[in-house]
Amino acid sequence: SCTPWVVDGRTVGFEIVGEAFLWNQVRRTAMALHLLALGEITPEDVQNAIQQPEINVDFGVAPPDWLILWGVEWEDSQIPAANESNCRFSPPPIPSREAERTMRKRWRDGARLEMKTLLHLEWMHLGQLPIAYHNPE
Repeated sequence: SCTPWVVDGRTVGFEIVGEAFLWNQVRRTAMALHLLALGEITPEDVQNAIQQPEINVDFGVAPPDWLILWGVEWEDSQIPAANESNCRFSPPPIPSREAERTMRKRWRDGARLEMKTLLHLEWMHLGQLPIAYHNPE
């Protein structure tokens, strides 16, 4: 399944759930969703690609820094649910399609930091914050 993650009326991500995935399947799905959001492809393009697998279609592969493996569930061992009360996201530049490149880059860099913060908050919640080694200069 693929469910949008909406915060304050804005889609900030997608939850993709499955029994198993093909190599780069989630990255390709994420890129198709991204291109849909930008209006560079249509829902019909995606529908045709799914319904006609014999025709080679490549929407691209999303960069890995967009993607987070948020959880894994097994019947015998469940991971605690995420605490969404700490999830806050900055709005994209307005208008986002016409925003100049440096403005978009700054927003992307800020979004990466927000994702990193989100992960650290979740790790702290789970009590599994990674050990950081500092190299003295």
